[in-house]
This record gives sequence, C-alpha cells and structure tokens, in this order.
Amino acid sequence: MMHYVLDTGFFVQSREYYPEVFPSFWYNLTKSRQDSQVSSVHEVFQEVENYAGNQEHVLEWIRSKKEIFTKPTAAEQEEV
Repeated sequence: MMHYVLDTGFFVQSREYYPEVFPSFWYNLTKSRQDSQVSSVHEVFQEVENYAGNQEHVLEWIRSKKEIFTKPTAAEQEEV
C-alpha cells in the first residue's frame, strides 16, 4: 500500500474539484485518509488556510481532517 504526503500544491489544485461536481474525488481522498494512506505537515495546513481564498470546500475538508497535518519530528526536520 502506498503512502502519500500531500503538499500545498495538492490542496491548491483541489480548489477546482467542487464536491458537487467531483464527489468521487472527495470520497476517495477521505477514504485514503481513513486508510492512513495520506498525511501532510502542519505548515501545509497553515499555507492552505492562508491561500485557499474563498474555496470553502477545501478549508472545510482540511479543518475536519486536521489530525493528518502533523508537526515534523526533529529527525524528520534534520533529514529534510
């Protein structure tokens, strides 16, 4: 099973996928989160909140799944 780390660009692009037009996109993204196949970092959460503009569906999704946006450990920061 693959694991994906989502960056800011992913969420910026997601603005174009309106839930009423692309429900399968949001369903599959949520399912991937439930199956622990996706994660991100706290900095991405902050960037998306600042950059998403009026795309409430993206903001609603990230706010309801805030647990995937973790703070990197010291070892992870050193590796990056």
